[in-house]
Amino acid sequence: MENDNAPMVSTDLQVVRVLDEKLKSRHPEGVSLMRTLEGGKVLELHRQICLAFNPSACARAEELTGYLWKVGRVLSLEPVGGITVRGGMPDETFNIGRTFFREAEAEYRMIHRMVAEVLGKSE
Repeated sequence: MENDNAPMVSTDLQVVRVLDEKLKSRHPEGVSLMRTLEGGKVLELHRQICLAFNPSACARAEELTGYLWKVGRVLSLEPVGGITVRGGMPDETFNIGRTFFREAEAEYRMIHRMVAEVLGKSE
């Protein structure tokens, strides 16, 4: 299944690289969106739920849960643990561990601030 996601991830990384270059032009001393995303929890979450990274939605949503709602993914807590993310198709669900999701939330907040700044949507 990982090979099915390779084109999506490649496209995601291209978008992130463009954002990264724009961010570096504003902060030449070295804030790197690429280093934050590549190998990080947020991109791994996108791989797990078969979703392309959406910088526009990221710039508008301060929290990961809000971001997922904006891109059409619905979350629900499972009584036995974990979080279910409903996909774009009916009956498409992905189970994510709560610890993993909490770690992705913390990373997402940093990414949100950087993307919002790059896209000119900072408050």
